[in-house]
Amino acid sequence: MAQGEFSSQDPSRDARGSGVDELRTPSRLHDTRYLGETFRDRQTIQRRQTRLRTRIESLDPIERHEVLQWMQELYGNDEEAA
Repeated sequence: MAQGEFSSQDPSRDARGSGVDELRTPSRLHDTRYLGETFRDRQTIQRRQTRLRTRIESLDPIERHEVLQWMQELYGNDEEAA
């Protein structure tokens, strides 16, 4: 083996040296600040989330509860899956 080369004993690595996990797209991000391809995408997403949070917070409690129930029926309770 030449200087600077190393051998990986990790079975999750393929012949190119990249891990299998690197190929999978995560279903949920640990930090949504990095959601989006470019700065403008991230800025747009951040502004959209801010507007949505403000609108939901300004709803009447009964309406907010109905929206929450609808989202849980449609998308499930994400906290249980985490």
